[in-house]
Amino acid sequence: MDIFAARWPTDRLKPVRDLETCHNSVLLRETPSNDSRRVFMKFPVLLAFLPLAALLTSCAWTPQRVTIAPEIQVPASNVGHGAAVIVRVIDVRPSSRIGFRGLDSEGAEITTEQNLTQVFQQQIIEGLRLQGFKAAASSEEPARVLRVEIRAVQYTTDMDFMKGIIRAKAALQAYLKTEASAYDKGYVAERQETAAEAPRAKTNARMINGAVADVLRKLLADEKLVSMLAN
Repeated sequence: MDIFAARWPTDRLKPVRDLETCHNSVLLRETPSNDSRRVFMKFPVLLAFLPLAALLTSCAWTPQRVTIAPEIQVPASNVGHGAAVIVRVIDVRPSSRIGFRGLDSEGAEITTEQNLTQVFQQQIIEGLRLQGFKAAASSEEPARVLRVEIRAVQYTTDMDFMKGIIRAKAALQAYLKTEASAYDKGYVAERQETAAEAPRAKTNARMINGAVADVLRKLLADEKLVSMLAN
């Protein structure tokens, strides 16, 4: 009989320190069970995720109030020959919300405090004036009436194969009725970019204003519409 085994039973022989948990800066006085070993092994992993969790919590988006100020360049001409045009704009969007901030999320909203009917009306009036029309919001003299509906001003994001997709869209519908005929046409403009991270407010505003400017240029460049307004 082993004298040492008699004095020190085998079930009481326990290591002072476990090498794996020592690496994780955890000292053990007893041999851990399988369950406790799993907990200690996962403990450093959980610690590694704490900074990431804190970062995600601190990145909560705040609502954005975007300013709609599209920059459109209409070539000066005299195709209007001084014809009077009344421009009426109606906002028929189902919601005043433009979109949401972040990537593929529905958190903080993107809206505007402006009256979009006035913004679009003024842009169309200025564009027609550059083409030689006597355009205004109202007129006491006989004039063609151009009615424009704002169908959409949207901003959306999505995720596609680990990259973000940013889209801005604007849509208008124009109506014109003359003694001889009627004309209505829709105009849609979209802009799209990819992003490695959620875009900032400045990027959102640039995308939205770019789409609005594009759709206004399409309307003002419609040769048939311009010709009917002039005759």
